[in-house]
Amino acid sequence: MKTTKRSLLASGLAVLVCIAMLAGTTFAWFTDSVVNKGNKIQSGSLSIDAYAYDLDKDGTGGFTIGGVNGGKPFTFEEEGQNLKEDSSPILNETLWEPGKSSAKLLKAQNNGTLAAKIKLEFALTDGGLQDALWFDFVQVKDGQVTGQFTKRPMSELATIAQNLELPVLAGQNVQFILVYGMNEEAGNEYQDKSFSADIMIQATQYTEEEDGFGNPNYDADAQYAVPVSTEAELRDAITSGESVSLTKDITLTERIKSTEDIIIQGNGYTIDTSTISSATDGILISGATDPIKVELSGVDWKTSSYNRSAIGFGDSNIESIEINNCSFDGYKYGIWVAQENTVKEVHISNSQFSAWCPFYFYSSDCEITFDNCILDGHNKHSGTTNAFATVAVEGGAKIGSVTGSGTGNNNVLTFNNCTLRASNSGDQPQYILSFNYGASNNTTYFNNCVIEQNSTGYVFGESSASENNRVFQDGKELTPNE
Repeated sequence: MKTTKRSLLASGLAVLVCIAMLAGTTFAWFTDSVVNKGNKIQSGSLSIDAYAYDLDKDGTGGFTIGGVNGGKPFTFEEEGQNLKEDSSPILNETLWEPGKSSAKLLKAQNNGTLAAKIKLEFALTDGGLQDALWFDFVQVKDGQVTGQFTKRPMSELATIAQNLELPVLAGQNVQFILVYGMNEEAGNEYQDKSFSADIMIQATQYTEEEDGFGNPNYDADAQYAVPVSTEAELRDAITSGESVSLTKDITLTERIKSTEDIIIQGNGYTIDTSTISSATDGILISGATDPIKVELSGVDWKTSSYNRSAIGFGDSNIESIEINNCSFDGYKYGIWVAQENTVKEVHISNSQFSAWCPFYFYSSDCEITFDNCILDGHNKHSGTTNAFATVAVEGGAKIGSVTGSGTGNNNVLTFNNCTLRASNSGDQPQYILSFNYGASNNTTYFNNCVIEQNSTGYVFGESSASENNRVFQDGKELTPNE
């Protein structure tokens, strides 16, 4: 019995010793893992360029179209007119007479990564000559004319063009010849008459790419932008959430208010809000609860001393604001992004701003980027002694008897290759960038920018309630009021 007890005691001590030893021991287990880095979703791009080529007897092509030009081939110049860069009319015919004809070679090039479909829009203006004119479209494929030439009345140009829809895949182009002329039998009643047309090439997505389930028709319902030329048409399209393509300058007599996506292709035309006789915006996005996006391109905005801004944002859920190649000529603000907005991203490129405060931002937690822009803060709005800032971020703190209207915290502002001016001619300091009424914890980067201060101004400043705002100019951190 004693032997058994001694054995049990010895065994217990051995177990304790083993446990003590194992406490400092690392077990080796079979293991495996799989790492998959660099996952991303990259959106495609829809980008169409258009070119027009004049006839040139020494040019290239040699397109023969049966039934016109006496059977002789049409040849066109080698370098065409880039319609995105040169907006001058492609048709500018004078001294026309019965029997005369001409032609233009038109090319639409898909420089994006997504398949597109295109169509033409014509807005016709008849000065008495339309009924004496004819036209036809003849497509060119692989350097050869296809289809049958048919002499059509010029009055049908808009209708036939609208029904002519052509796919153009990424990296490819479509070409067609617009042939036009004056009827040989046109009489004296057509002397000193005229005809004109505005031409627009529209593009939208085409059913070429497949989605993740092999469906190539997910974008079958992609819509073209709606051509608009009047205030009523612009108002109807914007409030309905339709994409807009301007065909003329438009003057607004009343503010347009919307809760829908806003996409405006300006094509270099102007939206003038200067006749709106109230202290408000030309277009106001307000009360949008579902996430919306705003895309503005090629619009010239005009405002007056009555207006708060050309376009403003208030109390809305905004996914993104994208502005490219626009100009804002204002008295008070260029763009006003008010309180109670949820704004995730603002990207503004290749645009110019001239206003008392070109960019006034009240919201928080947003990525704001300016690329290749000019922002000129001047003193049109408030006289020569009331200075302010070219870019301002506002919080909601109370300073004296005034409480700020925004939140203005935790934003990241980046300016790349921009020019920022403080052009106030008064005697008070004017800031390039100002954080007001408790706007805090914002970070700003000026990268390769030209900063032009007035004689009494500073690059950036903070009100007494604002704090922890950091500003870097080409990597160097700046100090407020310095």
